[in-house]
Amino acid sequence: MSKDYSDINTQQLGTAPVYGGYPSRFEVKPDLPKGAGVKVEEVVKAILPRIPAPKPITQEQINQITSDAVSRATSAANSQLTSELTYVNRNVDSKVRQVREEAEALITDVKASVNKEIKTQIDAIPKVDGVSPEKLNQTVTKTVTDYFKANPIKSGVTQAEVQNVVAATVGNEIGKQVSAEVTRQINNGIAATGDAMVKRVVPQAGVDITTELQKAIDDKTIRVIELPAGEWELSNSVNLNNMGGKVIKGQGEATILKMKQGTNKPGFMSYSYANLSNATFSDFQVDMNWSQGDSNVSGFQMTNASFITWNNVGVRNSGGNGFVLQGYVTKDKATGNGTSDCRLIQCTVHRAGLVQNPVEKGASGFGILIKDESLRNQVINCVVREVSCGMGIGGTDSINDKFTGTARQGAPKDTLVSGNLVVMADNHDIAYEPCGFTEPCARTNVIGNILPVSKDNGISIGRQSVVANNVIGETWNHGVACSGPGTKISNNEIWNVGIENSTRLKDSPVAWAAVALEDPVGCIVIGNTYSQDKSEASCDHMIKVVVKKGTPISTIGGNQFTGNTAQAGTIKKQFMFNVNINPLMPDVVVSESETENLKKLVSEQKILDPLRWVDPTKRFVAPITSWRTLTSAPSADWASFFGKASDTIPFGLINPNNGPGTSRDTNQVNIVKKIRSFNKPVFGFVQTMTTITPEKQMRPKADIIADCKKYVEYYGVDGVYFDNFITGWPQNERPMVDVFQSIYNELKTAFGKGFTIVVNSASQTIESVLKACDIVVSFNGTATAYLAANVAPDHYKSQSPNRFIHIIHGVENEEQGRKVLSKAESSNVATVLLSNQPYSGGAGLNNNLSSPLPVSWMVDMQADWSRRALYPVKIFSYSA
Repeated sequence: MSKDYSDINTQQLGTAPVYGGYPSRFEVKPDLPKGAGVKVEEVVKAILPRIPAPKPITQEQINQITSDAVSRATSAANSQLTSELTYVNRNVDSKVRQVREEAEALITDVKASVNKEIKTQIDAIPKVDGVSPEKLNQTVTKTVTDYFKANPIKSGVTQAEVQNVVAATVGNEIGKQVSAEVTRQINNGIAATGDAMVKRVVPQAGVDITTELQKAIDDKTIRVIELPAGEWELSNSVNLNNMGGKVIKGQGEATILKMKQGTNKPGFMSYSYANLSNATFSDFQVDMNWSQGDSNVSGFQMTNASFITWNNVGVRNSGGNGFVLQGYVTKDKATGNGTSDCRLIQCTVHRAGLVQNPVEKGASGFGILIKDESLRNQVINCVVREVSCGMGIGGTDSINDKFTGTARQGAPKDTLVSGNLVVMADNHDIAYEPCGFTEPCARTNVIGNILPVSKDNGISIGRQSVVANNVIGETWNHGVACSGPGTKISNNEIWNVGIENSTRLKDSPVAWAAVALEDPVGCIVIGNTYSQDKSEASCDHMIKVVVKKGTPISTIGGNQFTGNTAQAGTIKKQFMFNVNINPLMPDVVVSESETENLKKLVSEQKILDPLRWVDPTKRFVAPITSWRTLTSAPSADWASFFGKASDTIPFGLINPNNGPGTSRDTNQVNIVKKIRSFNKPVFGFVQTMTTITPEKQMRPKADIIADCKKYVEYYGVDGVYFDNFITGWPQNERPMVDVFQSIYNELKTAFGKGFTIVVNSASQTIESVLKACDIVVSFNGTATAYLAANVAPDHYKSQSPNRFIHIIHGVENEEQGRKVLSKAESSNVATVLLSNQPYSGGAGLNNNLSSPLPVSWMVDMQADWSRRALYPVKIFSYSA
């Protein structure tokens, strides 16, 4: 039934329709309905009141009038709809092209970053037998590329994310390649061996395989020993002294060699005097069958051996170690013995260290133990579960004073522990790390392991080592604990530390940390994260430096702590504790807030394109130009800044004659060479105004650009420094903003986007001024004014700190200088210049970068601030 339209009005009829969300830009006659689904009677109702009736109208005429009206309305609507769709399609196509171009540019940047990171990490890892760097590079590149395809890039990718993905992939691919290569070598060796040299071992009777297996090992004509599927008994240790050049191969987990209960001897062992070398064990399980009262003996005990490979071999139920690689005194070598150049690949240990020693007696057994002077061993893609009274994978030394004479053999070095899963047993009486190679173990690479639970530290590490890309799920103590110098701890994901405070230490809690370092020297802690999902976790510090009793402060320092972050609310006290305590060897420290800002800036890298010469982890001291009349002899100014603080200077300025002058000046050429000898960019001074009072009057645009071109022609500068620049706040400066933006764009077009434009506005600018420059001097005044002012307005806070310079004059003393630097640290500025020179607020040498040098102690203090190594006032005075 048709609706009654008698109440329809012209305003309702004239409402413009909407097509696909875009308002129509046309109007039909206000007395005609329009749009999709218009009914004939609706049009009739709208038209009839307007039709004159001097004579009767036939139904045929009514129908014709109606048909014409509907046709006109429909035609107009269709025409407009076509126009709107064309408009929409055109805009969509343009947007699609823009997004595609941005995505392609971003992907290109990511590919370059990924390729560089892959090369860096592959070059850094130790040589691994069976791994081709070329193949590894190809495989990792493909895997990482697939990762970023599956995880689309939105606003860029941080360097930390690239490092994490690459490192995890490298570790995984190393494990795969090594395992595949070992399997290939074993199979090739078996295939190349004649039938007479292959022995399939089975017992003469029953299930005890010990005698037949030992015979095959001792038989010099046998090279391959095959173990059949089934559970077989070992009633004695298998002596491996004659195992050199041989392979023992089972049928995977279907082959089980089970120690007779009460044997209390290692499953397999080589003796120190035999110097076993080049033996391979593959695809079988050893069940040590430990029960209460048995001794803590090991599954495999190798002494003074070398080039031993275990591939897919398991040890279970051991009162002692699963595997132990060790050294022992020999007739020809009293010390420095060990088992070296061995590989454990895709091996398993299930339940080890089952003998429960009292605390004073120490560990009863590790999952995998490498001890003494054992060198260049590799533990790759292994699974270690339920180790009770010892470490999961660990190294111990026999160096310190508790070892005497021939018992003092040495410590493991150059060990690779990569891609392993270690899950410790629940033991409340005595507890150890899932992975530990403490001082004096050296050059240990612990990479890409998963360590879900620890009743001690997550990882303990010694000197000159690398701990990278590990996942630590929960620890009773620290996440990573370092006890030696020169170690790098990077990109680890650490969770839930300090749980012991909720158990045994409830009444006397300890200040645990995600990363703790004891007496650190030259260590690097970078890119680690800390998080919590357990209420009993207790983390006081992200990073904690522990000074042992009796250690002189003067022997500690020279560390780098950068790019570490923590989940909000998880750090109970100082984020970094006890860092930078030695004035003689300052640490480089980047705070958590600075790290988060830098991560954001990296994700917006396009903004920083003109600033690629800037080191984003550093701060700087603004250069001065008082050496502009420098002759060939170095001046005191050069010695003061470029002599002892060259690393803190971001760029050099030249100013031949309040601008470039009319020709090349030899003295300025020498200055440019001098600045470039320190690997610094050089910028030329350009005057932008004809007058600055009572209001600024701008030089002609053509003259400003001409000066810039002269600097490039005469001195090949890397950018320009616009003096007396606008702030944009006065009304007469608003038109200048557009002009300077056009100058900025023309200079970028002429000399490339890396050509840097620095401007001296001397105070805060309006936001649009930032589109006319790369760097702005946004404060130029007295220390008193600086401490009172808001020097970081809201529209500056989202920008890179490298875009701002603060020049602070009239610093009266060290106390005021420290306050100024403290404020700068929280004011989103990367470059400052403190000076004790007076400031009048007008033109002249004392009011800009041509100011005379600060006093010597002030140079030192701000240089240390720029290095993030400002000495605490309680231990050092710059001005004393």
